[in-house]
Amino acid sequence: MLALISTGALAQRYDWQGEGRARYLCGGVGDESMAALQAHRGEAQAELLFTQGGRGAYLADVNVTVNGPGLAQPLTFVAGGPSCLLQLPAGGRYTVAADHGGNTRSQRIVAGGGKRTVFNWPDSTARADAAADIAVE
Repeated sequence: MLALISTGALAQRYDWQGEGRARYLCGGVGDESMAALQAHRGEAQAELLFTQGGRGAYLADVNVTVNGPGLAQPLTFVAGGPSCLLQLPAGGRYTVAADHGGNTRSQRIVAGGGKRTVFNWPDSTARADAAADIAVE
C-alpha cells in the first residue's frame, strides 16, 4: 500500500500546473525528473530551457511570464527546474519573459513549433574562470 501512495504522490509531483488553456511542467534535474519530462514532452506545444554562462549550466527558480492570444490572463510561474514544457493554444505567437536575479530575457515563441527555446544569462563566475585560465597560461 505504501508503494501505491508514493507512486500517486510522484505522479502528482510531475503533473501539469496552471489552469485553463495554459499549463506548464518544469523539472529536469535528476533521472526521475528527466524521465517525467520526457514522458510528457509529446503533450507540450513549447519547451523552455534556462541556462547560465558559456558552458550552459542549468538554472532553476526562474520567474516566467507567458503572454499571448487565447490567454485570458498571463501564465506566470517560478520554474522549479531548468526545463519547462508548456501547453498553450497551438499556432499562437507568445512572448515569454524570464527573470533570473533581476535580469529579464524575453523571446517570442510559436506554440506547436516543436522547438526548444533557450534562455541564457551571463555568468560572472565563468568570466572569472576564463580570466584565471588566461593568467595561468
